[in-house]
Amino acid sequence: TMDFAIIKELLTNLIEGAEQTQTYLHKVDIWKEMLTHIPPYEINEDGAVKEWMHPFYKDNYEHRHQSHFYPVFPGTEVAKLNNPDLFEGFRVAIEKRKKVGLKDQAGWSLMYMSNIFARIGDGESALECLDFLCRSNVMNNFLTVTNDWRRMGIAICGDFRMPPMQVDANMGFTAAVHEMAVFSTENKVFAFKSLPKRWKKGTIGPLLTRTNSKVTLEWDCD
Repeated sequence: TMDFAIIKELLTNLIEGAEQTQTYLHKVDIWKEMLTHIPPYEINEDGAVKEWMHPFYKDNYEHRHQSHFYPVFPGTEVAKLNNPDLFEGFRVAIEKRKKVGLKDQAGWSLMYMSNIFARIGDGESALECLDFLCRSNVMNNFLTVTNDWRRMGIAICGDFRMPPMQVDANMGFTAAVHEMAVFSTENKVFAFKSLPKRWKKGTIGPLLTRTNSKVTLEWDCD
């Protein structure tokens, strides 16, 4: 699913770039024709978007990889406004990952999951992933690790048995907070899209948006 999503995004960007810059115009019809051969995303018997667009492979909700969510995050192809039915399929898929496979996530995949939940508008689940990471995959210096001690309830990493440090989750954490506060397309900005109820007061920004503008938010819900 991710392979097709990235190819579709690439061809769409090439067409848009060629038309805006008036270059490689002789290629545009070829790229548009290629787009017509990309199959639609598939939905499984649970109503979830399939990770594998192949009949031999079944979805494994306990696996930490979430590559098939690319059209929702980090891509922007599928949103509730432009494709509600397919968006619901992605929502069901991430819910399955949360209910069945949350305990099997690594540091980086917890943050990927948090960003996906933020994109679909579920700020409570996005925050749950952040909390989970802090209890299980963060060292005393606030760097994140791949594996964890979550069954002990807290991560204590300080000796030679320390698992590999992985900065993915550190960057993913800040990205998730950004996504929970602001989501944007090329011409729209959505503020407070996935703000958790526990975040009653705060200030964030300036955050760069896809509209080539910066947004600073301040709120007080007390």
